[in-house]
Amino acid sequence: MAPAHPTRASEQPSIRSSSTPGLLERLRLGFDPLDGGWRGSNSPESTPEMDSLEQVALARAVETLFTPVESGGFWDQSAGHFVPGYRLRKPPLQVEATADEGHTSSLLPRVPGFRWCPQRGLEYRNGPLATMAAMRWRVSPAGTGAYDTELHQQLAHSRTLATSLTHRDSLAPAELGALLEAFVLASDVLDPSWLEVANVLFDRTRGCALDRPESGLVLVGWAALAERCPESAARAALTEGLAVLEQHRHEDGSLGFDDASHATQQFTNWGLARAARALDRSAVLGAVEHQLEDTVEHRMRADGALFSTDPQGGGWLERSRASEPPEWRVLKPISQALFATTIDEYVGAGGLCRYDRERAAALRWLWNGHPGGDGDGIPLDPVTESGHRAPPGYRTVSAADLAWVVAALAGQPSSG
Repeated sequence: MAPAHPTRASEQPSIRSSSTPGLLERLRLGFDPLDGGWRGSNSPESTPEMDSLEQVALARAVETLFTPVESGGFWDQSAGHFVPGYRLRKPPLQVEATADEGHTSSLLPRVPGFRWCPQRGLEYRNGPLATMAAMRWRVSPAGTGAYDTELHQQLAHSRTLATSLTHRDSLAPAELGALLEAFVLASDVLDPSWLEVANVLFDRTRGCALDRPESGLVLVGWAALAERCPESAARAALTEGLAVLEQHRHEDGSLGFDDASHATQQFTNWGLARAARALDRSAVLGAVEHQLEDTVEHRMRADGALFSTDPQGGGWLERSRASEPPEWRVLKPISQALFATTIDEYVGAGGLCRYDRERAAALRWLWNGHPGGDGDGIPLDPVTESGHRAPPGYRTVSAADLAWVVAALAGQPSSG
């Protein structure tokens, strides 16, 4: 559980430097760009009504994640693992879809002439990330044992991907780090033997190059293992990995992956925050807060929606992809979820600013701002800034998209 912290950053010295911030810096940290005005300790972060909406959305999302794909969910009963996702396609032979066949999952929009088709088969990206997110829900205060059978099957499938000679070179560092944490969390609530699997996988991650923003998930996995096995080599690897990521920082405190998408940058933030908590290195949280502040200032709209990239840097995309919406004009539900989870990681590591209102606004957009939100569930498809759902070029929804929304709504996981 996250320790008690002050509600607003303006009440404490900035963690970005050892000196006390000046008046302008304190005022900047206290300004609320969402509703206007200034952050105050008496500002409501949530209401019972909004909490109820989150509970309904979480229950619906978890149910959909584990519902068989034949019924519009993301669980492949015959294979014993999540399907990679859904893709919007024309029906075979260009036969127009009827109103009843317009979509497969009730979380996905009806598009005339198209239908959402499940993507089956073996893949190495979305399954591991969805496994990590699903286990975060399972160990969270909201988690239950209702889907433990499916989780055991998904973990067994992931173990094969992560440790067999057939697949050992097919998983990127991000997927390996995600599965490492998933196995550690599984040892907490499902079966202690999963910790042995985590130790085996740890040996495979030792040589991972932390040269991409997604590689921060390796540090997340190492931190989880180091907390359970303090005498293992995971703690030393975590210290070394943290030093590597810190080398990417600029003089202004920002990370060196500024050209990456907002989603992938969050993985670096998680790695830094988890390492900070495991190693008691609060100084590195300055880079995480810098990124959170940059997100709020440059990518968050007044309604809580987040642009995938900085709108100021999207001109070349608009020119090179005239037939599709530029990336920075697309709003993706997964960005909302990753932002909320990044805040949870930062606060759990001891960050001074809780970002309660920003987190609530980002999640609230899923059912109040997204054109598919209705208060009964959560939409997953990307939309343009003008509200056009599933535009050309953005017609795929993955199991990881849904699982990360589940993890974000579930909140900070409990461990041990």
